[in-house]
Amino acid sequence: MKIFSGQELFLIKAASPVYAEDWRRDGHRWANRGTSQMKLKGKLVARHTYMYVMTAEGKKDDFQKHVYRLPDDDLKVVVQYIGNEKVLATV
Repeated sequence: MKIFSGQELFLIKAASPVYAEDWRRDGHRWANRGTSQMKLKGKLVARHTYMYVMTAEGKKDDFQKHVYRLPDDDLKVVVQYIGNEKVLATV
């Protein structure tokens, strides 16, 4: 199990569309909290997805995964882990 120190940021580039969703495979269960669009001067620059980690007790709000994807390139993804990684010990 990988332990994240409060806030970690990863840039992932898939080798091909076959691997475009591999960023989801980090060994933990996540619940999708929602998706928003990030715009700059009215132009869509990224899609932002928020997730909470799931444990045996249910959803934990104190550790989250944020995913940023470009609208025209699904092969590049930025994944950000935020919060108290100690809740992963109960996953």
